[in-house]
Amino acid sequence: MPLDFDDRGVRLTGNVSIDDLDALAAWTPGDGASVDLAGCRHLHAAVLQQILARRLRVAALPEDPILAAAIEAASTRG
Repeated sequence: MPLDFDDRGVRLTGNVSIDDLDALAAWTPGDGASVDLAGCRHLHAAVLQQILARRLRVAALPEDPILAAAIEAASTRG
C-alpha cells in the first residue's frame, strides 16, 4: 500500500493514485503530523489537493526533481 500511517504522520511511496484518496481523507492527523513523500514516484492531483487543504507539513519531498518542484511550488502558495 502506498500510504503508511504512524504516530508522526504518513509516508507515501511508489505510485499514489486516486484509489488512495479515501484512506488519506479518513485519516485524522495528530498535532504536528507530517507527510513524507521521499519515496513517492507519482502523486495524483487529488491526493496533493487533500494534503494542501489539510495544511499538512511536507517533511520530505520526492526524489524526482520535477515532482518535487511541483509539490514545493503548490505548498508555498497561500
